[in-house]
Amino acid sequence: MILIDKSEVINGLTVYPDDSSEVTFYVIPNQLTYQFENGVPKFRFLKYRTSSPMLMSNIDRKGAFALSRIQWSVPEDDMRLLKEKLQERFNQVFASKGQQMKSVLIGQLNFISGMASANLKGQMGYAAKEIPSPGSLSPDGQYYAQFAREFTPEASIVFEKTNLDKTTEIQVAYDLIALAKVSPVPQDKIVEWKLSLRGTLPSITSYEGVRWDDHVELMEVYDATFMPLVINIRVNADFDKLLIEDIEVHIEYSHGDVHAAEEFLFRSSQEYARFESFIDGKFRNYKYWYQVHYKSESKIFRSPEVETDVSSLQIDVNDPSLRI
Repeated sequence: MILIDKSEVINGLTVYPDDSSEVTFYVIPNQLTYQFENGVPKFRFLKYRTSSPMLMSNIDRKGAFALSRIQWSVPEDDMRLLKEKLQERFNQVFASKGQQMKSVLIGQLNFISGMASANLKGQMGYAAKEIPSPGSLSPDGQYYAQFAREFTPEASIVFEKTNLDKTTEIQVAYDLIALAKVSPVPQDKIVEWKLSLRGTLPSITSYEGVRWDDHVELMEVYDATFMPLVINIRVNADFDKLLIEDIEVHIEYSHGDVHAAEEFLFRSSQEYARFESFIDGKFRNYKYWYQVHYKSESKIFRSPEVETDVSSLQIDVNDPSLRI
């Protein structure tokens, strides 16, 4: 377990010993980068929009979504030089004592909790919002975290432009809690130790050989499955002149697995109603019929059933012959 009161700086790296193994050390990472896999950084920038006239006015249907994985690490060459220096130190100690040589080990810290945040610097006028629960810190001591961030259309333009200019900077903060020991404390006493890491993540195009276009994807977010059917309904009738008590309008949508029906009652021509349903596939047709109730009469008029796809439905009941 890490011994936090015995740190030292070697070749610019902060190093802590282990409480029970003289050749085991813990190194605090000093390099903040995107995590790479087979030479490719884990970063995607998804720009999305819709061609649906019904949804185009909705600001939430336009913008971008960034997915990334970042990590703190120690450059390989720096780690190699550190291990060589530590090994030389112990080789002398073991030789002076006539003991068998042992290899230096770099231990991994296991964190019991932690938080990470990433904020865009210099883009306050085009604030992007962080998605709730953007990911979690690695539990295996690898110091990586996953982030998701959503952008308005304006913020996505700024973010893309500054990445292409290599001027985007992202401020990253890690606050990690690990179990540790302190020398003056009894050997079996374990404490919680907070490790805070702060740094600036450069733009994705600052890395050699990384092209912005290789990480950008344009998405069409239109999907008929989620398209609503919205029908605005009104009646055109002279209620007083025709002695109309009320007009009942029945609307039904039934395609595939979607079945919705509703009835609306109108007692004046100033009233409005709204029918809503999801649609199945590309089918927008629905059926309707209406019936008119007259004052002091038991007889009613019921219309034939009509199928249509109009979004503004007006029922015209100004024909006196409907009472016959």
